[in-house]
Amino acid sequence: MKSKNPDNIFSIDHIKRKARILLIKRAVFWLALFVLITAAGAYLVNREYKRVFRSYEVTLRSPMQDVGNATFRCFGKRFLSYNTDGIRCIGQDGKAVWTGAYQMEAPIVEVNGNYAAAADRGGRVIYIYDQTGELRSIKTAAPIIRLSVTSGGIVAAAQDEGTAVSVYFYDYRKDEGRECIYGIHTTMDGSGYPLAFSASSGGRLAAAATLSENAGRADTRVSFYDFSAAGKNYSDNKTISYHYAGDVVPVTAFLNDKKAFALSDSRLIIYEASNGSVMKSMNEVLLSGRIHAVFNSEKFIGIVFDDPNISDGYRMDIYNSAGEKTGVVEIDSAYREIVFSDDRAVVLGDRHCKVYKTDGRLKADIDFGEDNVRLLIPQPQEDRFIAVTDSDVISMQFR
Repeated sequence: MKSKNPDNIFSIDHIKRKARILLIKRAVFWLALFVLITAAGAYLVNREYKRVFRSYEVTLRSPMQDVGNATFRCFGKRFLSYNTDGIRCIGQDGKAVWTGAYQMEAPIVEVNGNYAAAADRGGRVIYIYDQTGELRSIKTAAPIIRLSVTSGGIVAAAQDEGTAVSVYFYDYRKDEGRECIYGIHTTMDGSGYPLAFSASSGGRLAAAATLSENAGRADTRVSFYDFSAAGKNYSDNKTISYHYAGDVVPVTAFLNDKKAFALSDSRLIIYEASNGSVMKSMNEVLLSGRIHAVFNSEKFIGIVFDDPNISDGYRMDIYNSAGEKTGVVEIDSAYREIVFSDDRAVVLGDRHCKVYKTDGRLKADIDFGEDNVRLLIPQPQEDRFIAVTDSDVISMQFR
């Protein structure tokens, strides 16, 4: 039944209006709060996006045992120091984890993740290490010219056999006398001289770039091999070969078990496994300029060029594993090392470093002052690094 009391009607309408106003005010409040939070979040994200670290704080300084005239290399979460008298694995506390003794005139040391291999140039012994120390030593039949190691511990060594140079691959897990799991034999008169070689992590797939001469012109072939049971269906386990007329290809590397790249003086080529083990050429990127060096991780490739537009330095073009350019950065001519870590490129000089995102953004520009940093090890946190100097191991936080 409807009320005929005017005061009662007025009261009900009044309450309804009040309720609507209250609801509108609440909606406006929450909308304003949402806009404010979104704007604040966008501001913080943008500030962090553009933030550049300019200084650092030492959180821990640990004295390091005397390493003499040593060379340093990243080795997992630790690092290696080596010279002609031996090799040492050192932890972040500056203390030696293990020491390996040898006598070499010209040591070759290659590191990949948690594995390392060492040999004397012209020698006939390969020493293989992991985080626990020396795994074993392997004797070769011919003098060693070059060396490489995969992230799975497979070691490849180019050896001078007089009339030929062959690349042999070794698995330290095999019984003595059976460590050599396969070989690639080359001659200048035949398949050519091996400029570069590499293997996938487990050693199933391998690549070799061989140089030959054709009517006074340098030609290179990049060949891929499958040394699993499936590869036995191919002659000499060679699944496919690519001919690059007039090109010299000094670099081949596997990014992972399915992707590899080769670098010539004029192009970057990306390969990917198709139909099981056949490495198909997926992308070719034409390059311009004289190549100075190349660095890579599992996800990115950095090619350092001489650049006439840079008075005292180089240009580094960064590509992802598909061969797409993601960024370009300028590098000082005095750089010592470049390391990729996740989506960062760490460029180290004697007393200075710069850190870039792989899209080219500068994230850190640090002067180390009196600390002569020999090695800089990125940590999972973007602002944390381990620095190795001549006498200390320093934990630092960029500011």
